[in-house]
Formats: sequence, C-alpha cells, structure tokens
Amino acid sequence: MKKSRFTETQIGTILKQADADMAVKDICRKAGISEPTYYSWKSKYGGMQASGLKRTKELEAELPKLKRMYADLTLENHAMKDLIAKKTVGPEAKRAAAGYLVDTHEVPIARACSCVVLSRSACYREPDHWTVRDAEVVAALAALIQDRPSRGF
Repeated sequence: MKKSRFTETQIGTILKQADADMAVKDICRKAGISEPTYYSWKSKYGGMQASGLKRTKELEAELPKLKRMYADLTLENHAMKDLIAKKTVGPEAKRAAAGYLVDTHEVPIARACSCVVLSRSACYREPDHWTVRDAEVVAALAALIQDRPSRGF
C-alpha cells in the first residue's frame, strides 16, 4: 500500500475544517489534494480522532501480511493432508516425502523439509554415503565381533 504524505493528524484536521463551514474546494486547494481524495478520506475516516486514524492505517498495512501468512499456511496444510497417507519413517522416506511436496505441490524445499521434520542438509545428502565409504571398516568390525561376541559392536 502506498504511504500517504499526510499524517493522521493532518487528515483529521483537513476533515474537521469542513465541519467549520469551510467550502470543500477551498479545503482541497489549501491542503493540495483533490476532491475525490477528500471524499474518500471522509468516507473512510469521517468522525474519527487522530488515534483512530492511526490505528486504522496500521491495520490496513498489516492486512496484506496476514493474507500472505494465511495463504502460506493453507498451502502447507493442503500439502500435509495429501502427504498424511504416506508413511515417513527414516531419512530415505522423509527425503522422498519432501521431494513429493516440492514436485507435486510446488512447496519450497525449506518448508517441505520442515513439514516432514528433516534438516535441509539431510535432504541434500546422498543416501547411504557413509556405508559405502566405510564398508571395509564395518566388515572388519563384523569379523572381530564374530570372533569375540562378548565385546559387542
């Protein structure tokens, strides 16, 4: 929303001048506004004090933010309802679920990861990377465990 060059107090003063039997044309000329602007202010803020005007402007500025938040939550809710049938236990399934949300519902990757409770780094990490890299070590430990089962893994 475009920020007005007039403060709430100035708008209230301009609107009160009409109550003092001053012509609307003269008020508009003196304030440097058009008559439609004056009448839109009058319909919006007529009879309000400066504090009421200020609160109304704050609420008007806050409304688009709240609408965006509601739209985001609605999108996330719809995506999660669609995902609820899928079982997501373990990183592999969670990665697949996050990918499904990104591909099907066009949810950003950060939000998809937070929905399935998966860190973004785990989402990008290659699956079973450490098992391939450490296969020799794991095999050697398994051989030691078979020789000495009381030691444990």
